[in-house]
Amino acid sequence: MKCALNKEFLNRGHLEDQSISSIKFKDGNQVDVDLHFGCQVMVYDKEGSDSEMEQLMEMFMAMNTVDKDDGNWIVFREFFTSMSATWKFDTAEHAKKQHIPF
Repeated sequence: MKCALNKEFLNRGHLEDQSISSIKFKDGNQVDVDLHFGCQVMVYDKEGSDSEMEQLMEMFMAMNTVDKDDGNWIVFREFFTSMSATWKFDTAEHAKKQHIPF
Protein backbone atom coordinates (compact mmCIF):
# COMPACT_ATOMS: atom_id res chain seq x y z
CA MET A 1 0.00 0.00 0.00
CA LYS A 2 1.27 3.45 -0.88
CA CYS A 3 -0.26 6.65 0.51
CA ALA A 4 0.65 10.24 -0.32
CA LEU A 5 -0.31 13.81 0.49
CA ASN A 6 1.53 15.67 -2.28
CA LYS A 7 -0.23 17.75 -4.92
CA GLU A 8 0.97 15.66 -7.88
CA PHE A 9 -0.59 12.53 -6.37
CA LEU A 10 -3.85 14.36 -5.50
CA ASN A 11 -4.17 15.51 -9.14
CA ARG A 12 -4.41 11.85 -10.07
CA GLY A 13 -7.51 11.48 -7.86
CA HIS A 14 -9.32 14.47 -9.40
CA LEU A 15 -10.17 15.89 -5.97
CA GLU A 16 -12.08 19.16 -5.95
CA ASP A 17 -9.78 20.58 -3.28
CA GLN A 18 -6.13 19.74 -3.98
CA SER A 19 -4.53 22.02 -1.44
CA ILE A 20 -1.82 20.76 0.87
CA SER A 21 -3.12 19.20 4.10
CA SER A 22 -2.90 21.45 7.13
CA ILE A 23 -3.50 21.52 10.88
CA LYS A 24 -4.12 24.89 12.53
CA PHE A 25 -4.14 25.59 16.26
CA LYS A 26 -6.44 28.50 17.07
CA ASP A 27 -7.39 30.51 20.14
CA GLY A 28 -9.91 29.00 22.52
CA ASN A 29 -8.42 25.46 22.40
CA GLN A 30 -9.66 24.95 18.85
CA VAL A 31 -7.95 22.85 16.18
CA ASP A 32 -8.90 23.05 12.48
CA VAL A 33 -7.76 20.33 10.09
CA ASP A 34 -7.91 20.06 6.30
CA LEU A 35 -6.75 16.65 5.16
CA HIS A 36 -6.37 15.65 1.51
CA PHE A 37 -4.70 12.35 0.69
CA GLY A 38 -4.83 9.26 -1.47
CA CYS A 39 -3.76 5.64 -1.20
CA GLN A 40 -2.99 2.92 -3.71
CA VAL A 41 -3.08 -0.83 -3.21
CA MET A 42 -0.19 -2.20 -5.26
CA VAL A 43 0.18 -5.76 -6.58
CA TYR A 44 3.43 -7.45 -7.59
CA ASP A 45 3.02 -9.01 -11.04
CA LYS A 46 6.04 -10.65 -12.63
CA GLU A 47 5.87 -13.16 -15.45
CA GLY A 48 8.27 -16.02 -15.93
CA SER A 49 8.76 -17.29 -12.37
CA ASP A 50 9.03 -21.07 -12.13
CA SER A 51 7.28 -21.80 -8.85
CA GLU A 52 4.95 -20.09 -6.38
CA MET A 53 7.74 -20.07 -3.77
CA GLU A 54 10.05 -18.32 -6.23
CA GLN A 55 7.34 -15.75 -6.98
CA LEU A 56 6.87 -15.16 -3.25
CA MET A 57 10.61 -14.69 -2.70
CA GLU A 58 10.82 -12.25 -5.65
CA MET A 59 7.92 -10.24 -4.21
CA PHE A 60 9.58 -9.97 -0.78
CA MET A 61 12.88 -8.96 -2.40
CA ALA A 62 11.05 -6.31 -4.46
CA MET A 63 9.40 -4.94 -1.29
CA ASN A 64 12.90 -4.40 0.09
CA THR A 65 14.05 -2.19 -2.79
CA VAL A 66 13.52 1.54 -3.19
CA ASP A 67 13.25 1.51 -6.99
CA LYS A 68 10.19 3.62 -7.82
CA ASP A 69 10.30 2.59 -11.48
CA ASP A 70 9.91 -1.15 -10.89
CA GLY A 71 7.31 -1.98 -13.55
CA ASN A 72 6.34 -5.20 -11.78
CA TRP A 73 4.36 -3.25 -9.17
CA ILE A 74 0.97 -2.30 -10.62
CA VAL A 75 -1.92 -0.35 -9.10
CA PHE A 76 -4.76 -2.69 -8.16
CA ARG A 77 -7.08 -0.13 -6.51
CA GLU A 78 -6.78 3.46 -5.35
CA PHE A 79 -8.83 5.92 -3.35
CA PHE A 80 -8.62 9.62 -2.59
CA THR A 81 -10.36 11.69 0.05
CA SER A 82 -10.70 15.24 1.33
CA MET A 83 -12.01 16.10 4.76
CA SER A 84 -12.19 19.09 7.05
CA ALA A 85 -12.94 19.17 10.76
CA THR A 86 -12.87 21.49 13.74
CA TRP A 87 -12.31 20.30 17.28
CA LYS A 88 -12.70 22.31 20.43
CA PHE A 89 -10.89 20.89 23.43
CA ASP A 90 -12.24 21.40 26.94
CA THR A 91 -9.32 21.86 29.35
CA ALA A 92 -11.40 22.64 32.45
CA GLU A 93 -10.77 20.51 35.56
CA HIS A 94 -14.03 18.58 35.21
CA ALA A 95 -13.08 17.60 31.66
CA LYS A 96 -9.81 16.04 32.82
CA LYS A 97 -11.63 13.34 34.83
CA GLN A 98 -13.01 10.22 33.27
CA HIS A 99 -16.80 9.96 33.38
CA ILE A 100 -18.29 6.58 32.50
CA PRO A 101 -21.94 7.09 31.44
CA PHE A 102 -23.25 3.78 32.87
